[in-house]
Amino acid sequence: MEKIQLNKIKDYAHYYKKYHNISPSQLKKLRQELNMTQKEFARLMGYYKESANSYICQLENGYVRIPKHFALVCNLIRKEYLK
Repeated sequence: MEKIQLNKIKDYAHYYKKYHNISPSQLKKLRQELNMTQKEFARLMGYYKESANSYICQLENGYVRIPKHFALVCNLIRKEYLK
């Protein structure tokens, strides 16, 4: 029983490490592969304020740290739609 739980923890750790991180250059590349402007990409990610495209610009240039939930969604988009 303990071995099964330990394997689940290892799997989760691998999953977390793989999908909860994205670099600014990877973020920009993803947006460009989707043929989206920063404003369109911001809306896709759920940001609707006027300053949303500025936020994406800051993320892509490394001025703001990319939130873990944001990285997760980006990696899932890449995995599912850009095969």
